Amino acid sequence: MDKPVMKVVADKLTLQLAALSPAQIRAAGMLASGIRAREVSAALKVAPETVSRWRQTIPEFEALINLFVQETIDATRAGLHDLSAQATAELGKLLKSESEATRIKAIQLIFDTVTARFDMKGPDGYLMTDPDAIAESRASSARMSELIKGLTRTEKSPKSQY
Repeated sequence: MDKPVMKVVADKLTLQLAALSPAQIRAAGMLASGIRAREVSAALKVAPETVSRWRQTIPEFEALINLFVQETIDATRAGLHDLSAQATAELGKLLKSESEATRIKAIQLIFDTVTARFDMKGPDGYLMTDPDAIAESRASSARMSELIKGLTRTEKSPKSQY
């Protein structure tokens, strides 16, 4: 996030926090973490209706909950991105393995993952709406799967002694 965007977020957060009591800030964090409103009200020693009223009548309260949830989502995405980079590096190592069976398995894993993700998308990245294009995509995927299975069978067959 660049500095101007961070400044806008910080300013919004400051305004939201200034409009809320410490109990409301704590409640927003608890609700954003998945704790039920009834449990939040018990922990804060307020009536359940109070927490409900805060959500319904104080936009800054709801906005703070959303901000906490978005921060969690962003942190999760960043963590998944890091794990994806590590997994990609490991797959790269497997593709360079001395074992042909390991290389074929790595290729198959990559192909299966890409196929599952992009099977219904056209070259432009949008979902396919042309039935003929969908049929051709499926046929192409089936041909590639058969090719990989053939390579796997070849790897497993005994080597010729000639």
